[in-house]
Amino acid sequence: MSKHVTTTIRYDGPALASHEMDVQDLAPALLALAEIAKIANHKFNGDKASIRILVNADTEQKCFQLDLSLVQSWMDHAALFVGKDNVATARQIAEMIGLAGPPLGGLFWLYKKIYGQKPAEGASPAVTFTADDATGTTVININGDGNSITVSNQTAVLAQDPKVLQHVKTVLEPLGNPDYEDFSIIQGDEALVQIDRDEAQNIRSMAQPLPSEEAEAENFISTVDGQVEIVTAQFKGAAQWGLWWTGRTRQMKIEDEHWLSRFQTGGEPEAVPGAWLDVTMEITQPRDKAHPPTFVVKRVKGVLPPSADQQTDMFD
Repeated sequence: MSKHVTTTIRYDGPALASHEMDVQDLAPALLALAEIAKIANHKFNGDKASIRILVNADTEQKCFQLDLSLVQSWMDHAALFVGKDNVATARQIAEMIGLAGPPLGGLFWLYKKIYGQKPAEGASPAVTFTADDATGTTVININGDGNSITVSNQTAVLAQDPKVLQHVKTVLEPLGNPDYEDFSIIQGDEALVQIDRDEAQNIRSMAQPLPSEEAEAENFISTVDGQVEIVTAQFKGAAQWGLWWTGRTRQMKIEDEHWLSRFQTGGEPEAVPGAWLDVTMEITQPRDKAHPPTFVVKRVKGVLPPSADQQTDMFD
């Protein structure tokens, strides 16, 4: 039974050629993806399992690309032996959303098919869903289109949830920036879906706001592995360091007490301004983008001393 699946998302456009993306744009989008996964997990597994998304940045591409891991934890080990019809694994949830599996039939692909094209005269497309429990599929008809779409019943259930539609809108919101061109979900070398700026705008125009009582303010906490450059260090106490990350100096507290103690007693002589720290950090971004993100280094895995080719920005 699959409890872990990895995929990649990519935002592309002129503004992202240097691998830099504003955390205040990125974090709400990641929060929305995590919420979609949680909604799917709860719909089909109830309280039997929890799911979370881990993030790893890829700075080699001429865009902004992230590797995502969906990790599922079962509350009761006995659930692992339940028949496959009674549970949804991490891979199955990823396939419902469109983060894994075949390129046709996932949630993002479905929204692109239904809402990606602007309807005639600006009217919203009339969509009907007809589920067949015997086959486990739902046939979707779009009035005026003349074609039908067949997806899994689970994907259809997600697509009809207004909360899910709102979260998809948030994932696509960065494409409102004129320098962002498209959003892609990639597995291996294959793009499972690509949504361009115009399609994103059409999809976003269909998303209705959540009722005020459900639109709770909450923080998105992501765990990211990456390399940060030392700008300023703290040789005493637990004050914040100045560390270069995604195109600017961020103030970060280092909570790796073992490494910090070793550094402050002279045991890390290569950790000087200009050197890079290989770290696992925790980024907290409030849903309200008026509040800035905060950064905490949870673990320092190594030090890369400064050299001629390491003095430049890692994203150049």
